[in-house]
Amino acid sequence: MITIYKSSNYQEIELFRSVLDSEEINSFVKGNELNALKYALPENDALVELCVAEKDLLSALYLLKLPLTEELLEIIQGFSKFNHPNDNIDNSKTKNQGFGNIGLLTISILIVGIVALLINYFDIKAKYNALNLDLNSDLHVYSEYDNVENCILSYYKQNDKLSSWICYGEDGQPISNKSYDNHGKIDVYFFHDTPSKNFDHYIGYDVNGLKTSEGFDTDHDARFDKTVYFDELGKEIRSEIDRNSNGRIEKSEIINK
Repeated sequence: MITIYKSSNYQEIELFRSVLDSEEINSFVKGNELNALKYALPENDALVELCVAEKDLLSALYLLKLPLTEELLEIIQGFSKFNHPNDNIDNSKTKNQGFGNIGLLTISILIVGIVALLINYFDIKAKYNALNLDLNSDLHVYSEYDNVENCILSYYKQNDKLSSWICYGEDGQPISNKSYDNHGKIDVYFFHDTPSKNFDHYIGYDVNGLKTSEGFDTDHDARFDKTVYFDELGKEIRSEIDRNSNGRIEKSEIINK
């Protein structure tokens, strides 16, 4: 199974799975337990991964409007070569055929691979347009892809307010994740202070969009070990620092201002 999408938003994962199921594309979720994915809390150790089989990779990317990263492109190319046994022709026989035959064989295999990918692409595109697939599904959110900023924006179905806004870097890894309440007010904003595999900084907000807390992963172990809390005026009122890195905040590690 190949990972095509990572998110800490449970609703997005379920949305994408429903789209794939409607096209009879099997998918698999790898990560935390499903009943815990609804809460995008700082304590989450890893993002949830949506996976599909190699044969369904191209179709899934098109249906979900996901970017084709360099890593996924290498997988597609490798899978295409694997399905062409002519790539493994005995070298001694090939040499006897001369350089011209080698070049012709390579070009032929490349053309066949490209044609196969194009046929698959346009077949899925035709089915997609014919079905006029409803991305809203039966869930509470729907998503769209911003190919300029390389972000996936999700909206609440009931009022079209933003639900989440996840942006990706050139390597396909998420670089920021904003979640919103059902009124469109920002709830939590995860991002990177320094390049790392996991989010190392977050800001929490109240129902009015005012900052209430700010967390830091100072040792980059995918766990927020420092949290600062603020009052309604933005003044710092308390800080908690897990100095012994045991995953708990002891009484001695709480500092009141």
